[in-house]
Amino acid sequence: MAKKKIETAFVKCGGTCASVCKANAISIKNGVAVVDGKLCKSCGLCEEGCPRGCITGPFTEL
Repeated sequence: MAKKKIETAFVKCGGTCASVCKANAISIKNGVAVVDGKLCKSCGLCEEGCPRGCITGPFTEL
C-alpha cells in the first residue's frame, strides 16, 4: 500500500487536515499527518484547511 507523508505536518491543531479530507486519506500517526496515496485525490482540501499552513505539496513517499 502506497503511503505518503505531508512534509513538516506535525499536528498541533487537532488534525484539521484529516477532518476536511473527503477521501478519508489522512490519518494522524505519532503526531504526524500521513496521507494514504491510494485514497488521496489530490484535491487540495487539506492544504486549504490547514490552519497552520503546514501542508504544502508535493507529497513525498514514506
